[in-house]
Amino acid sequence: MLRVDCPALVRAGMAHLNLVMVHPFRDGNGGWRGVSKRLCWPGGILSPVFCSIEEYLGRNTQAYYDVLHVSGAAHGSRGRRQPRGSRFILTAHLRQARTLNRRIKESERLWDDLENLVGKLGLPERTLGPLYDAAMRFRVRNGTYRAVLADTEDAITEQVASRDLRQLTSANLLIAHGAARGRYYVATKELADLRRR
Repeated sequence: MLRVDCPALVRAGMAHLNLVMVHPFRDGNGGWRGVSKRLCWPGGILSPVFCSIEEYLGRNTQAYYDVLHVSGAAHGSRGRRQPRGSRFILTAHLRQARTLNRRIKESERLWDDLENLVGKLGLPERTLGPLYDAAMRFRVRNGTYRAVLADTEDAITEQVASRDLRQLTSANLLIAHGAARGRYYVATKELADLRRR
């Protein structure tokens, strides 16, 4: 039994481990996800994005199954779990948090670099969004560009979006593909290099 003052991640990790030991969850097939995340929320972690370890488990699936096997075998009839399972889950949370932290820092640096570039080239500040998306390897379309700005004070028309995207293409930041409604834009090598740096 865990103490009431036990940290939320420890409670979530133990709930995860206990739940996946129940048939039909013994293969770790995801029945635990909602319970594990919900136990983190009251502990002060506000977004499920920061509670999820699914990405980590996806990259370490065999190690996860091995821990479940060992923990399940150790469980037996004594009602105790081996510490290895809870350590694995806590390590998963730590490593996933570090991955998210790294991504946030990389995104901040990219955004700062794009702000400097937009300022240097005299481009409208609203073009930061499509430049960021393209640098992150997403396709940019006129409609999605407008949709992102639709509920802001920077809402734009289809014509303004087309002009902005042509301007970004002329500045050698985006490459246009397709025609008319099927047209989309991707990052040029220069823009992609900015992200890699």
